[in-house]
Amino acid sequence: MRGLVSNQTSLSLLKIISKTKNLRLGKSIHAKLIISNFCDIIESNYLIDIYAKCGHLTSARQVFDLMPNRNVVSYSSLMAGYFHDGCPSEFSHPVLICKLSKWDNSVTLMSSNPD
Repeated sequence: MRGLVSNQTSLSLLKIISKTKNLRLGKSIHAKLIISNFCDIIESNYLIDIYAKCGHLTSARQVFDLMPNRNVVSYSSLMAGYFHDGCPSEFSHPVLICKLSKWDNSVTLMSSNPD
């Protein structure tokens, strides 16, 4: 039960951190997740979002690259970070584009539109 409470707490904190863009606290939670050896796809997606929103795209990409499984949220969060940072070419790798097209998600396409 303790792990479940910790997981729920981490998710709640990551959601708040993502909205407030508190990089220091985000890094702290990330370290806790690494130490506890628990960072599933949901936590990883939040971490990508936090790092991308804070302009730390290298960290966002590192979390992304270390994920054993990814979903459309993973790709969309990273892609949005690159576009908002003015580096869309960083996310134009053919393998990533193929994986994104597999989902053909309008949310992903909208996140790539800087307007």
